[in-house]
Amino acid sequence: MRPSGSGVDLEVVVCRCGEELAWLRNLPPGVRVTVYDKTPFPAGGWPDSHPLPNVGREAHAWLHHLTERYDSLAGWTVFAQGH
Repeated sequence: MRPSGSGVDLEVVVCRCGEELAWLRNLPPGVRVTVYDKTPFPAGGWPDSHPLPNVGREAHAWLHHLTERYDSLAGWTVFAQGH
């Protein structure tokens, strides 16, 4: 396992396309949440939400996350769909 460069132990990375994300509010404090939003016309953003084009399904968002944040990945990263 490579050491974490972010100082964050756990990060949940979610790819959504219009799904409700209220369930993320149940995560304990200290968990970093990153949302990649592929909704064509997002109504409201999540605090750490990043719009992406709706191509490549979830794998596109997760690969984007790994390549953009490789040097600051959490010790543990969980990839999840929005629903």
